[in-house]
Amino acid sequence: MPSGSGLIPTSSSSTTTYKRDTPPSWKGRPLQEGLPSDPPSSQRCRQESPPSPERLVSPAPDRVSLIIPARRRHCGGEEPCRVLIRHMIRPFETTGIGSLPFTDADAAVRLVLSHCDIPFWPQLPHRSFKELMVPQYSEGLPGVVVDQEKEKVFVGRADQDELNRFYELFSAGEDFPVSEEYSAGFYAFLREIGGRRFGLLKGQITGPLTFTLGLKDSDGRYIYFNEELREVASLLLQRKAQWQVRELSAYAGKVIIFVDEPILTAIGSSSYLGVEPAEAERLLRNTVDAVHSAGGLAGIHCCGKADWGMLIRTGVDILNFDAYDYFETLQIYTDELAGFLRQGGYLAWGIVPTTGAIRNERLDVLRDRLLSRLNDLSAGIPGDLVTERSLLTPSCGAGGRTEEEAEKVFSFLRSLGETMRR
Repeated sequence: MPSGSGLIPTSSSSTTTYKRDTPPSWKGRPLQEGLPSDPPSSQRCRQESPPSPERLVSPAPDRVSLIIPARRRHCGGEEPCRVLIRHMIRPFETTGIGSLPFTDADAAVRLVLSHCDIPFWPQLPHRSFKELMVPQYSEGLPGVVVDQEKEKVFVGRADQDELNRFYELFSAGEDFPVSEEYSAGFYAFLREIGGRRFGLLKGQITGPLTFTLGLKDSDGRYIYFNEELREVASLLLQRKAQWQVRELSAYAGKVIIFVDEPILTAIGSSSYLGVEPAEAERLLRNTVDAVHSAGGLAGIHCCGKADWGMLIRTGVDILNFDAYDYFETLQIYTDELAGFLRQGGYLAWGIVPTTGAIRNERLDVLRDRLLSRLNDLSAGIPGDLVTERSLLTPSCGAGGRTEEEAEKVFSFLRSLGETMRR
C-alpha cells in the first residue's frame, strides 16, 4: 500500500481518518536447511473492516458509461510493451513501493536514488496527512472536503454543476495533477533528476477499490457504493496515473505505474459482500488500460492474499506481492503465473519486510528465504523463466518504519539485487 504506507484507514460516522501505524538449487547455490517460519500475518496494509455497507445510492447518468479508456491492441505472443520491458530490465532489478518515513523530501529522494535500480518518487505520510494514500489522490474529486484541523477527508454533496464540470474536463483531456502540497516527494524527485535520463522510472497511485472503499460520503457510506461517485473516482485516478506517465517520461525511456490495492485482501469478506468480482476486475482493467494508453507499464501491488488470476486478466504487466509473508497465497496460481510470464509479464518479489521483522532480520537469512521461494515456484514453472522475469521490492511501503529501519530495508534490497545478479 502507499503506497503501502503502513497507514490504516479507520471508520467514523461520516468521515475517514488515518492512523500511522525439490528442484535444483538456485544458480547452483545450496539452500540452507531450517529457514525461519513465516511470522504471523501482518496487519500493516489492511483496512479495518467497516460496517456492512449499503447498496448503490443512485444510478449514474449515461455519460459515465461513455467515457471509456482506449484498449490496447493484442497481436498474439508477447505484446509490444512487454517485449520492450524485457530488453530494459535486468533480472532482479530493484524498486520501491511508495511511502517512506521521512519528512525531508530531499532526504527521501536521495535514499531512493542511491538504493534503487528503478527509481520511484517517495510518498511522505509523516510530512502531511495529505500524503496518505487516499487524501493524496483526492484533489479534483467533485465534492471532496478536506478538514485541515481534524486531518480528515470525505465527500460532501457534489452538485450536478460540479459533476458536469468534471466530465467536461475529463472529456477534453485535461490533466488532473497531484499538487506539491499533496506530494512534496514527487516534485523533489523531479528537481533532483532534472537533466538526467533513466531507462525506467516508477510512480504509483492508490487503486480504485482501495480509494473508493476508504473514502466516505456525507452520509457515512463508502463512495464505492454510490455508482456515480465510484465511476468518477475511477476516472480521476486514471487521469492522475496518466499525468504521472507524461511527467516522468521526460526523464525516462519508459514509466511504470504501480496500482496500490491493499483492500484486495479483504474482498469477499462479510464487510465487502457488495463488491462484485466482475466490477472489481473492470475497475482495475480500466486503470491498467489508462496507464497503457499513456504509454506506461502497469503494475498492481497487493501486500496480502488476492485473486491473482483475476489480476492477471486485467492485462497488468507486473504483479507485486509480499514474498516475505504471503508467498503461499501466490504459489497456488502456478498455471496462471506460467502463462503470465510466458506472455512477458513480470513478478516483483516483495521480499524485504517492512514490518517490525526488519529489526532482527539478517541479509543472509533473507537471501536464503528468497532462494527457497524461487525454487518452490520453479517446480511448476521453468526456472529460467522465473529468474528472467523477476524484480525485487520491499514487501510494502516503509512509511510505518523509522528512518533507520527504512534505510535498512533499502540497504538489504540493494544488496539482494546485487547478489542475485552475480
